[in-house]
Formats: sequence, structure tokens, C-alpha cells
Amino acid sequence: MMPHLLRNGCMGIALVPKAQGAMDDVIGGFFALGACAVSHPFEVARVLIVKNDGGRTIPTLRALYEAEGVAGLYKGFIPRSLAMVPVLMGMQYAMNPRYMHVYN
Repeated sequence: MMPHLLRNGCMGIALVPKAQGAMDDVIGGFFALGACAVSHPFEVARVLIVKNDGGRTIPTLRALYEAEGVAGLYKGFIPRSLAMVPVLMGMQYAMNPRYMHVYN
């Protein structure tokens, strides 16, 4: 449960620009990519914990780092970011006050 909560908490980083009133969609894209980068090791740990039928987050991340280094923590980052960045940018678009009149 903990890696799932940490991963989702890190995804909140993507919504920071809109919460601060930024109107630039490029900045939002960079924050979405940053959210994916920060949360990805927790996603890898979650998958490994599920695969091994249990475990704890920090020991799993530590063992993975010792066995494979930083590359192990970021396995599958490119496909995940290609899937998540457009979704996060869409959420930012939906939260943008410029476009709220569409929903009213």
C-alpha cells in the first residue's frame, strides 16, 4: 500500500503550476515529466512487491539499487512517461481557469 500512496502523492507535483496560477502549458509538461521521474522508483517497487507477494518499500528499493543501480530504479520509465505525461497535461488543461467556461 505504501508504494502506491507514495507514487500517487508524487504525481501531485504535476498539478503545482496550475495551483500557482501558471498559464504556460510547456511548464505543465515539464512538471508532469518531473512527477513521473520522482514517482517512478516507487512504481517499480510496487510492481516488484506485487510480483514477490509481499515486502516492504524501502528494503525493496535498496535491494534493487544495490543489484542494478539507478538504471534498475528507472526500468520502464520511457513507456510510462509516454503514457502518463499526456494524462497529467490533460488534467492541468481541465483545471485551467481559461477553459472553465466550457464546463459551466
